[in-house]
Amino acid sequence: MFERFTDRARRAIVVAQDEAKALHHDLIRPEHLLLGLAQGDGVAARALNQLGVSLEQLRATVDGALARSTADSRGSKVPFSPKTKKALELSLREALQRGHNYIGTEHLVLGALRVFDDDGAVGRLLGVDASEVRARVTELMADSAAPDRHRSPAAADATRAARALAGAGVMTTGHLLLAILADTASLASRALGHFGVTSESLGPRLAEVPVSETSDALPRPQTVEIKLGANTTTIGDPELAAALGDLSPEQLRAALRKALGAGPGEPGTGREQAS
Repeated sequence: MFERFTDRARRAIVVAQDEAKALHHDLIRPEHLLLGLAQGDGVAARALNQLGVSLEQLRATVDGALARSTADSRGSKVPFSPKTKKALELSLREALQRGHNYIGTEHLVLGALRVFDDDGAVGRLLGVDASEVRARVTELMADSAAPDRHRSPAAADATRAARALAGAGVMTTGHLLLAILADTASLASRALGHFGVTSESLGPRLAEVPVSETSDALPRPQTVEIKLGANTTTIGDPELAAALGDLSPEQLRAALRKALGAGPGEPGTGREQAS
């Protein structure tokens, strides 16, 4: 599911984990997810900002509502709570119901709102009713579907070209910059040309920079699902999931078959769900 997340949605999850750590909480809860979504420039952040939601007040409310952990988690990853995992699942449903093949901050905030016990809990947390947030997010989604009058044709073309350059991978600022330079008539391309910056000169330099050491790096997966025939094994340990996330699907299947005692062509006989 995480491969469907937009860059802004992934960043919101990273911020949610940072917020949970900073507040000394032992799990990433839906409240932290809202804290992550309230920051940045995604649809969720714009909706909450337009409704007058204060980030500082929201953080203080979350801090007062959730118990602090006595364990030192500064060097470890904070796992998702069951409700947060449910919110992520619901965000996918929100996207599919609208015919979207991606999960943005707009879908994440709608999914998060659905896991609270009642709308009153959302009101106490945000200072506005859940129905108001849903309505504003829906309005902003409708606006974004209309032609963008605040983005030039060259900027729109560069975004599409950058996604094409990224292929099946994640679009980074490197792809975007290469796409901008490819349009030699664009404002940015002409300005960079004065400094001798071209696609040909920039491409090799970008290849030398490890994405993992930049802000373009994606958050490490909290869970990994491995399918073998009709069986699915879910790895819920964040550290193990992060390590497994570096393996190819073939390597994952081989490791699971070995752990289950199955041969190379056998599906294995492990339990359907494991965590």
